[in-house]
Amino acid sequence: MKPRLVSVLCILAAAQTFAAYIAADEQRLWERERAYWQYVETNNLASYANLCSLCRLLDNLQLAG
Repeated sequence: MKPRLVSVLCILAAAQTFAAYIAADEQRLWERERAYWQYVETNNLASYANLCSLCRLLDNLQLAG
């Protein structure tokens, strides 16, 4: 009984950690979305280009990791 309980607790802890990583990624995504629309509204092409460069860099790092 105890080994099963320990296994269930470990699975729940891992799931909670995974959910926290997803939540952080989702928050970063929404921040970039808001920045994008702010740049569009103000016609800030330099910031838009920087945002695109940052997104490409992050995508490359994520693919490499």
